[in-house]
Amino acid sequence: MLAVNLDAKATVMIGDRSHETIATKQNQVFAIGVTYGYGSVEELSNNGADVIANSPKDILPLIPFKL
Repeated sequence: MLAVNLDAKATVMIGDRSHETIATKQNQVFAIGVTYGYGSVEELSNNGADVIANSPKDILPLIPFKL
């Protein structure tokens, strides 16, 4: 994140596996887990996803800041 000058407080990661949410939380980034990929709700929730989206249309309202 430092290499590309991203602010963790203004960044969101969207992913479907635990390794993505784990890395995201290690960088203090908001993690949206998605269930329409490979991971399950349990995998995502147990590994740091802040919120869960069940379809692409669910994502935008879950982002905790204005784009």
